[in-house]
Amino acid sequence: MPLKLAEGLIDEVKAYLVANLAAKLTALDTEYADGITLTEPAIAFYVGERSLDAIPQYPAVFILAEQTTVESWHAAFTDASHRFIVGAFILDQDSETLGRRLYRWGRAFWELLVEARGDGGLTYHLVDVPIEIDFSPIGRQGPSGPFLAGLQVSASARKQETKP
Repeated sequence: MPLKLAEGLIDEVKAYLVANLAAKLTALDTEYADGITLTEPAIAFYVGERSLDAIPQYPAVFILAEQTTVESWHAAFTDASHRFIVGAFILDQDSETLGRRLYRWGRAFWELLVEARGDGGLTYHLVDVPIEIDFSPIGRQGPSGPFLAGLQVSASARKQETKP
């Protein structure tokens, strides 16, 4: 089996989010019970950067690696840590509602990463460094179009992989 390094992490995080994100968003909708919904009929998942013009549907979730640090390499194994981002671009007709949706999506991603760490949902281990949640400014899509904003959750994970 080849070394997967950051690509393996991104694939695992994507699979975990595809399997668990809808249930997490539904749970948060139920918890807040204020009419602001996070659940969507379809969510697009991407593992590469795209321009906003190239995204055909929203919300669009992206999972990207920022950095890989190979901490140790040997004939039999490689030990590396990876800084990665899980984020989303979201549309809404109301900027106030969009802001609240962004905060809740950030919470959902953070909680899912913590849960993946605890339930063995990832073979990579989250590293005990701060997980940061950043929110972009809210902008309008055209003069009367919906509002658009994004968020990203940055975290680090580590894995020792056996070399082929």
